Amino acid sequence: MKKLTLAPPKNSDRSGSVLIDAWNESERTLRFALGKARAERMKKPFDTESRIFSMEYIKAASEATEIENPMEAEKYLNNYRLKILETLRPMDNFSKEYIFYYGIKLKLLLRMRQFDATVGEKAYKNIYNSILNGNRSEAKQ
Repeated sequence: MKKLTLAPPKNSDRSGSVLIDAWNESERTLRFALGKARAERMKKPFDTESRIFSMEYIKAASEATEIENPMEAEKYLNNYRLKILETLRPMDNFSKEYIFYYGIKLKLLLRMRQFDATVGEKAYKNIYNSILNGNRSEAKQ
């Protein structure tokens, strides 16, 4: 259960669960695809660590970066993540893997409920300004 996360580590450590490992790899791939799409949009370099992206991830990342409203982009990405998670859903509802599936799904749903448009807009502007100004300072709240 400790390996259930919406932000897996950059390096792929095995968890002992097929579902968690698949989820983590999918999330890593999506994050790299998003980074690449955002960098291309800003005409900046981005190291994808020689990853090859399927058209599905490229399309999702491109569509998300085209959405002007950051909240709407996050909603789109969250729905995309839920669709990915559904492809990993175990057949046996009473298995340990199903508990992991359900835990990740709850984390995704909880994440969306915690969004606050005012706080998010402020953080977005701080991050965006720090990128434009060339420093990598964290978002201030």
